[in-house]
Amino acid sequence: MPNPLDDFLDRGFTCDPKDALRLALRQQTTRVLRRRRWLRQLTNVGLAAACYLAGLATMWFLVPRTTATGDSPPSPPPLVIADNRSKPPQPEEKPPERPELYEFQAQTAPPAERAVQLRKAGDLYLEQDHDYAAALRCYTQAFNAGGDQALEFSPDDNWLVMAIKNARRKEKVNEQ
Repeated sequence: MPNPLDDFLDRGFTCDPKDALRLALRQQTTRVLRRRRWLRQLTNVGLAAACYLAGLATMWFLVPRTTATGDSPPSPPPLVIADNRSKPPQPEEKPPERPELYEFQAQTAPPAERAVQLRKAGDLYLEQDHDYAAALRCYTQAFNAGGDQALEFSPDDNWLVMAIKNARRKEKVNEQ
C-alpha cells in the first residue's frame, strides 16, 4: 500500500548548493520519520505476538495434562450383572403427563376448575415441550377464567406467568 509520507519524502526537491543546510536537515528529518514509523509498526507486531503468546500460556495452564509416567486414564468400574429373580419387581414408570389432556379437560370443566386445568397445561407446555406460544395461550385463558384473584403473585409462579400478571396489572392501571 503506498504511503503518502514515503511519496512526499522520496520526491526529489531541487535546491541550490547554497542550501546545504536545508538538504542536510531534510535528510535527517526523513531518517527520523522513517525510523519512528518502522518502530511503531514493530511495536504493533510485538503487541500482537504478546497477546497471542498470552492466550497460549493461558490455555497451557487451563488444559489438564496427564502425568509423564505413562499413567492411563482410570478404567470404568466393572460391570456387575445381577440376578433379576432375587429383586422385587420394580413399579412401572408413569408416562409423562400431556398438556393437551389438561387443556381438553378444561373446556368442559366449571370456571373455577378451568383456570386450574389451563394453568397446569401451560406449566406442562412450558416445562416439558418448551412450547412458549401454547403456554402463553393456556395462561391467558386461565387468567381470563380465574378473574382478579388469578392475577395475585405467588412463589410458585414461573417467569412467563409473572410477566403476564405484571402486564395485566399495568393494563388495569392504565385503564383507570
